[in-house]
Amino acid sequence: MGLPDPNQFTPITLQIPAKLNLYLHAGALRKDGYHDIIMVYQAISLYDTMTILPSRDPQEFTMTVSGMDSDRILADARNLVMKAAKRLADFAGISG
Repeated sequence: MGLPDPNQFTPITLQIPAKLNLYLHAGALRKDGYHDIIMVYQAISLYDTMTILPSRDPQEFTMTVSGMDSDRILADARNLVMKAAKRLADFAGISG
């Protein structure tokens, strides 16, 4: 079964609320390089806007960041959004 035609998909735009950390505790470093965390947070009325567009190549993951301080945000494979997209594609069997 082939992959769906990306021209059949409509871009998806999401508004992601910012959060204010009221409490944050980072545990010891795990073997995977991350920390277990405990946090209490409150969503606030500021938000980021994310638009997801289809790609003709299921192995192509690109990210464009714009806005205030956008030059400080990694837009490559180190970014957690990019890692999540890649893992989702792997799970769905649409990437090599």
